[in-house]
Amino acid sequence: MSTHPPRRIRRYSIWRDLAVATAATAVVAVFAATTQFSEKLFTWSRGFEYLQLDEWPIALLAFAVSMVVLYARRHLQLRRALDANRHLVERLIDVQEEERRNIARELHDELGQTLNAIKLDALSLQATGGAGDVDVAPRIAGNADRVYRAAGDRKSVV
Repeated sequence: MSTHPPRRIRRYSIWRDLAVATAATAVVAVFAATTQFSEKLFTWSRGFEYLQLDEWPIALLAFAVSMVVLYARRHLQLRRALDANRHLVERLIDVQEEERRNIARELHDELGQTLNAIKLDALSLQATGGAGDVDVAPRIAGNADRVYRAAGDRKSVV
């Protein structure tokens, strides 16, 4: 058994991720404004007008928006999958606990009856002072063997 405290599960939020992306965009925008990056890029790209490089910013914006939408959809799918897995694990634990209760109940019923038979056989042997019923000692041994076998069978199941 572990002595460590349970680890806190960190929940990820799409809003936090979007806030980080917005902050990164703002930093890049401030950097681009202070360095006149767009004007320098425009001047450089004039030599490659045949490639239509001045149309790429709008295409990249459309791509970025598409990626945000895809990310949001994937995030929701993963959240649903995690919830489903959590439910399945809880169900598995419930089934295991029920099976353990059934095995314990069965062991109690079987062993209780067999131990009671051993006790009665031993009392019968004691009452007769060892004489009388010759069959008592083999019955006690047989009942003890049944208890031993039942316990061994249960260990392999659990």
